[in-house]
Amino acid sequence: MQSMGYIKLLRSNRDFRCLWIGQIVSELGDWFNSIAVLALAMHLTGSGLVVSAVLLSRTVPAVLFGPPAGVFADRFKRRNLLLASDYLRAILALGFLLVSSRDQMVLAYLFGALLTAVSMFFGTAKSASIPDLCAPEELMPANALTGSTTAIMQMLGGALGGFAVQGLGYRGAFTLNALSFLVSAALILKIRFPESQLARSDRKERQSYVREFAEGLRFVRRQPIVLGLLLIGVGWATGGGAAQVLFSLFAIDVYRAGESGIGLLYSAAGLGIVVGATMSNAFFRHRSFEFTKWVIGISIVLTGVFYGIFSLTQNLWSGFFWIALSRVAMGINGIIGTTLLMSTVPAEFRGRTLSVKDTAVIFTMVVSMLLAGLAQSQAGPHVIGLVAGLLTLLTGVLWLGANWAGVYSGDPEAVKKLLKKSLD
Repeated sequence: MQSMGYIKLLRSNRDFRCLWIGQIVSELGDWFNSIAVLALAMHLTGSGLVVSAVLLSRTVPAVLFGPPAGVFADRFKRRNLLLASDYLRAILALGFLLVSSRDQMVLAYLFGALLTAVSMFFGTAKSASIPDLCAPEELMPANALTGSTTAIMQMLGGALGGFAVQGLGYRGAFTLNALSFLVSAALILKIRFPESQLARSDRKERQSYVREFAEGLRFVRRQPIVLGLLLIGVGWATGGGAAQVLFSLFAIDVYRAGESGIGLLYSAAGLGIVVGATMSNAFFRHRSFEFTKWVIGISIVLTGVFYGIFSLTQNLWSGFFWIALSRVAMGINGIIGTTLLMSTVPAEFRGRTLSVKDTAVIFTMVVSMLLAGLAQSQAGPHVIGLVAGLLTLLTGVLWLGANWAGVYSGDPEAVKKLLKKSLD
């Protein structure tokens, strides 16, 4: 694969550059909104339960609206779906301006849920569009840059959102969030989407949404490597969800580092993802299909090993180091796996495939978070962390075994041609 770095990609590919800048603006706006809503909830109610309800209202819709988002991304013009999502999100972001008392917190739940739901349509259409906007040699750098940007926003977004709320107030933060979506829409209007992504037969367009989603599930099930990439994401989420609980438990109960410790562990996770994504682009973008399949399995095994070691740590900086290492391995796995998925799945199934994967991962993370929360009083954070690491390690071992047995044989272009032939 031809060598290509981030700078060259952004200079040479105007369409992806617009999509990427729009990602930065809208994700930063999302952090302004998140911090403002949580701060407003505490200001109006002083209740941790209300804060939990706000977070829950932004999680459940991601599971419920993932499947239809995939169908929409495959049925309609992705450009139109991206624009409609941004315009709707701008309106919904302004809806938070109506929340001014404890009795109106139900509006915060409502607008938070709707904002998450619409964002699922935007995110699926955006991911499904990347292979249409990038040449094959640009795909891994594009995914690495996209993944790194999200991780950096996670590291910096909370702090910047806090400054925005402090300096501009709640209303200012909500207004900036709405403006960020309009800026994203303006950038999308500049993108030239290829007409080839719209190739759908009349027969398929007349199918119901349920049948189209079921068709997507059948596609995932009958292609081993696609199913394997979905399951490896689910396997990671068994520990990834628990991590959201364990970061707080380790920082406060084990390390005695308080809220600053929680922030450092989340920073370690974000830093690891950035390093891992950069390493995948630097060292594996030119490797063969057969080679990268082994890297996927080895990296997820290492993720489990490093996370298991983290579960045994007793001080903050040791925990920081092992969490960062585990996310480096996961960053490598995620970027290679996403690139392989985009390379393998035909355009007409890409939206549904990506949404099925994202929905399954998010659902597993929610279940993992709930189980970790319930188990913490009985088992303790060390045991929960060790179990989470072992589950992730087992996922990698199963992938390696399946690859050794030839389950994932073939190359992505041959697989894509075979699938397209069977669909005609």
